[in-house]
Amino acid sequence: MISCPDVRKDVIRQHYNISTIFYRVLWGQHIHHGLWSANESPKLAARQLTEQLAAEASVQKGDRIVDIGCGMGGSSIHLAKHLDCNVTGV
Repeated sequence: MISCPDVRKDVIRQHYNISTIFYRVLWGQHIHHGLWSANESPKLAARQLTEQLAAEASVQKGDRIVDIGCGMGGSSIHLAKHLDCNVTGV
């Protein structure tokens, strides 16, 4: 396990409390870039990337997925709602 004695939980919490607002305004629930054409929004692009990756992985209804590095959980929530699969975000 990596240990950083000078990193405090309150500093990490403050970082995410501040940056979460920025990320939600820019990308919505998804904290990643995406696939888009010239006239599409970054939010739509992020959602399309999630859907494309799910299609490439042949995700089906009822599948169990682990979303490593899920951020705010936008992709996990999208997959659970739209593909009816079980997602665990880490």
